[in-house]
Amino acid sequence: MSVKNALQFIVQLRADEELSKQLVFSEGVPELESLVRLGDKIGLSFTVEELRVAHKHDWGMRYISCSRSTPTSGS
Repeated sequence: MSVKNALQFIVQLRADEELSKQLVFSEGVPELESLVRLGDKIGLSFTVEELRVAHKHDWGMRYISCSRSTPTSGS
């Protein structure tokens, strides 16, 4: 189990529409345990906590990427 696997799962889930159709929702939000089970089904083992950490890193990387592509004032 690892954060690396969870990050890989997030990337695959974003890219694979068929995979995302297998998500289980509760009140409009994906159930974290179902994400763990789905990851395990495709050979990526991780825990709910590792998924949370991976999600935080994923969004942090997106923020950095967006920040770098935004022109700075005064240039």
